Amino acid sequence: TSLGHIPTQHLAPLPHAFPDPAAVAELFLGTPYLWGGNSRWGIDCSGLVQAAFLACGIPCPGDSDQQQTSFADTVASAGPVPRDIQRNDLLFWKGHVALVLDPATMIHANAHHMAVTREPVQDALTRIAKTDGPLTGHKRLSPSKWP
Repeated sequence: TSLGHIPTQHLAPLPHAFPDPAAVAELFLGTPYLWGGNSRWGIDCSGLVQAAFLACGIPCPGDSDQQQTSFADTVASAGPVPRDIQRNDLLFWKGHVALVLDPATMIHANAHHMAVTREPVQDALTRIAKTDGPLTGHKRLSPSKWP
């Protein structure tokens, strides 16, 4: 079914990509959590990461497991607590992903808060480990992959 029509003369390429995925993700703060969602009407964790990266011109699949395997630059971490956390790093759990805002804070769409929220990394690690298990990955996009 069609949702409407936009004449091509009204379309134009964006002048540039956003420079910072974390800043794009923050535009979604308060957006309701919706499993499988990818808009301001409702979004899930992987949809949030995908929207943030795509707005910055960085290709990104739509599911957290695909995101974990497609970003091949693993950050070495010993144990369940990531070290050397930097802005725009991705933290993965079984079926979940979060984007790092700063070494102590992450942003994610989550069913615990039923919205996109900022959360202290350590608090999230502790809470999520109790229900979904430990951190399964810590990825950083290499500078060569930024547009």
